[in-house]
Amino acid sequence: MRSTRLHIFILLFITSTVLTAQMNEENHFNTWWSLKVKTDLSDRFYINSQISLRRYDFLESWQKIILRARGHYKINDFIVAGLGYTYSRNFAANQPDRYISVPRSDIFTEFGFTNKFDDLKLVNRFRLEHRFTGIMTIPEDVTEDAFIEGTKFSNRLRYRMTFKHPIKKEEGKTKMYAAGFYELFLRMNSKFQTQNISGNVFKIVAGYNITEITTIEIGYRRQVKHKSDYSLTEKNSIADIALKYRFDFSHLVDDKLFHFFSDSTE
Repeated sequence: MRSTRLHIFILLFITSTVLTAQMNEENHFNTWWSLKVKTDLSDRFYINSQISLRRYDFLESWQKIILRARGHYKINDFIVAGLGYTYSRNFAANQPDRYISVPRSDIFTEFGFTNKFDDLKLVNRFRLEHRFTGIMTIPEDVTEDAFIEGTKFSNRLRYRMTFKHPIKKEEGKTKMYAAGFYELFLRMNSKFQTQNISGNVFKIVAGYNITEITTIEIGYRRQVKHKSDYSLTEKNSIADIALKYRFDFSHLVDDKLFHFFSDSTE
């Protein structure tokens, strides 16, 4: 009899746990559209800029709008340091009409370490973000819209491991390639104390160099995000499309600097 009761208790516990997990989990199929521009200003200094539009459940509702710019400096052939800024507007899934998007500004520093094994390129990147997030206030009166009042400061540490390998080459240059990454997000408070894992992302893409300066990437991401108290997990399967441009102004900048210093010494 005791054994039967124990089995019933275990069965009820497992069922309750599974149902609770299902109730506290959201699943979405999203689309991310990005325009990325890389500008080489010298042999060691370059700027990356990006615009990304993200939608929940294909095109049903907004998820996020991102504007990002970052400058990088190649310390040597293996190490890159960067400083950047991100502005974003963030929307909650299944967001009521009276809610509004939450603005956030991130200032970040990052370091990348590159390894090459024949044609395979591996990059390890560490990014520390200082995040200024708007606080959304929801009035008790359901006829009134939510509004942003105040700003919350926090930090986040990100680690990403990226790979890239050519699939097809023409005249010694890569025409098509496979690439991807795994990234882990660590939530930190305003005092830089690590709290928990806020999420992770896995991405794999196929890239095609349309011209010398234009590339298109089509891929898939799997993103998992956790609320700070782990009361809700959001899982996103993502179709990812990016158009990339690369401009080389290094010779132009070098020539101007050369003429500037030549004129100043005359």
